[in-house]
Amino acid sequence: MEGVGHGQDLATIGQNKPITITGTLAANAMFFNAEGRPASREKFTWYFTGNPILEIYGVTLPFSFTVSEQQRDFRQPFNQFGSSPYYKWAKGHFGYRNIVFSPFTLGGHTMAGAGLELTPGKFRFGFMYGRLFRAIQAVGNPDGTFVQTPTFKRNAFSTKIGYGTEENFVDLILLKGQDDENSIDYTHAETGIAPAENLVMGIHSKQKLMKKVRLELELAQSLYTSNTGAAGPGKANEGALVKPFGALMKHKNSSTAGSTAFEASAGYEQGQFGALIKYREVGPNFQSMGSYFFQNDLRNITLEPHIRFFNSALQLSGSYGYQTDNLEKERESTTKRKIGSLNASGRIGEKYTGNIYFSNYDIGQAAGKVALDTLIRISQTVKGWGMLHNLVFTGDALTQTVMLHYNYQTLTDRNPNTAKFTNYNTGTWMVSYYFTINKLKASISGNYTTTQFELPGQQTKIQGPSLGATKMMANNAMSMNVTWSSMAYTTNGASIRNINRVSVNASYRASRKHRFNIRFYVNKSAKEADTITPFKETKGDISYAYTF
Repeated sequence: MEGVGHGQDLATIGQNKPITITGTLAANAMFFNAEGRPASREKFTWYFTGNPILEIYGVTLPFSFTVSEQQRDFRQPFNQFGSSPYYKWAKGHFGYRNIVFSPFTLGGHTMAGAGLELTPGKFRFGFMYGRLFRAIQAVGNPDGTFVQTPTFKRNAFSTKIGYGTEENFVDLILLKGQDDENSIDYTHAETGIAPAENLVMGIHSKQKLMKKVRLELELAQSLYTSNTGAAGPGKANEGALVKPFGALMKHKNSSTAGSTAFEASAGYEQGQFGALIKYREVGPNFQSMGSYFFQNDLRNITLEPHIRFFNSALQLSGSYGYQTDNLEKERESTTKRKIGSLNASGRIGEKYTGNIYFSNYDIGQAAGKVALDTLIRISQTVKGWGMLHNLVFTGDALTQTVMLHYNYQTLTDRNPNTAKFTNYNTGTWMVSYYFTINKLKASISGNYTTTQFELPGQQTKIQGPSLGATKMMANNAMSMNVTWSSMAYTTNGASIRNINRVSVNASYRASRKHRFNIRFYVNKSAKEADTITPFKETKGDISYAYTF
């Protein structure tokens, strides 16, 4: 977690405390028990978190940490400690940090290391170095699967140099990462993994023009060697942006791939009208060790206009997008998607608010390197619409709210060979009523939900009520909440099972610094069909938070 704050002028040091510490510490314990089916979590777990902020003569040092007994079960560290101290335009990063220089370069990947960001005037400098992954040795089963998936130790560094402000800037960013092939014992043929190396160079800019136009652009080029031990010379296409830094790559071979990612957006706001257009293209082989995941080999463009009427009492918005893959025509087929949506929201006086929306998602395939098999060719449309209406009645004695919600979605498959397996429609109705007795600081709620899901030859319905009550006590320092729900499941009219749930939650703020919370719930199913096994789940949470 990255600290944010303001530096202190040295001239004011004598007027303030030399050392202050603020923040929050929290402890949580949870138990769980399941009967009639496998447990979905451990029977007992605990974790301890903290976000203390230490300030010494105007230098702010925010820390964050998480400690848990679950550390032993995680592939990568769960117990994490880190700090980002700062003073005026200088900020340091130490320990586990999630730093973002730009989405396509260093894009928030957890790094255990150290770094520095400097913003004197309009200059922008940044540097980070550390470990992205720790080494995990393979633990295998006789059948060839893994009890523990192997991972190489992966280190990386990233630098940033730029000029501008938060609203108007241009940054150049470089990222270099590499796996340590000696960090684990491995055989590529047995584990299916290989050490990798990556170099990314990017340019990122934001510009605000005439207070009405916002522009953002990022261009990044990547060289990625997926197996540093592969034979054969490298033939990757090095882009003009990354080529001057190509000497930083120690391994260029037959597994090295070069690719480009580009994203740009332009937004316009004038009075009651606004619009945003976005374009994104990520090459087939683009990867960055500084970010967790990219959908690559994709190109998409979207347009998002909106307009407001009657002092924003009525708002209309929409979006339309087009997406395609197979950018270099190397796949056997090309998938194309068209996505559109409309939304209208409004209010009448102080009592009514409402929303109506519609969406259309179209997907189709075109031939790529080979002709398409018409038996399995994808050509589908997913349509949906919904509405949400709220009525609120306020008075001295009571406050009442009535809510009605409906959502419907259908998939139409235009391929008759696959339609019998994929066509579906689903709809959900929910009506709710809430009322609060203002003087007693107590409220009661109730709702009824019905969901129906239809496939060719099968109809599944889930429906049932829920009730809840909440009471504030001790001058609002304590709250109690009890809820109950019962959901019935049927298939083609035949009853399958009924699940009842009861939960109790209590919260108490002993003072401005101390807060306690207890939560307990029971899920229990009643056997309806012979093929269904009844189950019971019990879960409890106890937590304490201290703010200082």
